Amino acid sequence: MNLSDITELIENINNDTGQKLRYQYELSVLINTSLNNSLHEEFKELLFSAKYVKGLKKVLADRTINRDKYMENMFEEFNLNLQKVIEMMKLIVEKADNVDRKNFNDKYFSLDHQSIVNSLELIEDLSICKQYFNNHPDAISGLYFRHSK
Repeated sequence: MNLSDITELIENINNDTGQKLRYQYELSVLINTSLNNSLHEEFKELLFSAKYVKGLKKVLADRTINRDKYMENMFEEFNLNLQKVIEMMKLIVEKADNVDRKNFNDKYFSLDHQSIVNSLELIEDLSICKQYFNNHPDAISGLYFRHSK
């Protein structure tokens, strides 16, 4: 896959959704690495899980925090799915070049407060991508098809 295809895709997502993706570099790494390593299903699962985490985050942010069973379950679900997103990113990035792997390891996978904040921000962009691909299912399949030729 060439860089201009990914750049064009990101521009299309920005224009179509009316939201500017903040982590375009990381998104291009995830897209390109998934294409180059036949990780199509893993990338789709990453997008799905990211959108789910974003939804859970919104639900949690809109509620009064108390110690009822519902809230405990919601926090547990949020934590499990956040870990899933991070593991999916690790799976994809494991196939990237050394510079990109180091960047992701330092910025997203170090398990400190800042890496979790960074991951949640990247999840916002992944969720926007999922929204775009839901509206344009041919966009992602077209990338995979062009890449496999």
